[in-house]
Amino acid sequence: MDLADSLYEALPSDFVRARNALVKSLKIAGNRAEADRISRMARPTASVWASNQVARRAADLVGRLAKATALLQSGIQRDRDRYATAINEHRELLNQLRERVEQALADGGLRAAPPVVTAAVQNFRAGLTDEAVRPLIEQGRLERDVGLDAGGGLFGMSAVDPGPAPAPAPAAAPSTARAAVPDPQKERDERERERARAKARADVERRVHALRRSSEAAAAGRARHESAVDEARRRLESAEQALAAAQAAESQSAAALAAAESELRRLPDEPP
Repeated sequence: MDLADSLYEALPSDFVRARNALVKSLKIAGNRAEADRISRMARPTASVWASNQVARRAADLVGRLAKATALLQSGIQRDRDRYATAINEHRELLNQLRERVEQALADGGLRAAPPVVTAAVQNFRAGLTDEAVRPLIEQGRLERDVGLDAGGGLFGMSAVDPGPAPAPAPAAAPSTARAAVPDPQKERDERERERARAKARADVERRVHALRRSSEAAAAGRARHESAVDEARRRLESAEQALAAAQAAESQSAAALAAAESELRRLPDEPP
């Protein structure tokens, strides 16, 4: 078992303290190389932490999503029925993972803010498309949020790929019937409609990517503020401890002063 494994389950607010304690123990044991490696591990965002907890608690669900992702990457878009079924299954699995993410955040006492939940689900959606990241996702050992373009995307082929050209139709047998004459205007209209559909699809995909980047930026900003709040809380705790110590010292001094004054009052004013 990797010595750092327990750190992936530590809450973000507890991570630095747990990491530093582990690094210290490794140095004492003489394992400096492992101590150096673990010391470079960054405090996880709430979305990374939630992704790891879901991967560890719902491995079967993540495994099913990995299989659905691999199927979509295999280039099945030409088979419309299989493609529609795979898309629906993939969407449903992501919805189930979203619910698990929200539950994990609640269990950890963290707020399930929409940007956090979206970033955690994106870790599964994009991370499972990347061969290098997939094992980290499946093992619950992710250290940073996954980028939008990890693995080159979900699909193994372009969504607007028209597929192979149809085979030429066999020559018609000689007939006295008049051959059908192609309508150039209808063909032009159809090409124009196809170009409009492709443009609309591309526009929607660009908006989706832009919104995801915006969501990632919001999640990153939230993580920075969470870190600042954690630091402020630590400073407040330290100040409160110092205040308590000062109050205790003041009380002890006041008690000692009162005892000394009482003793002084009991002494005679002049020697006998």
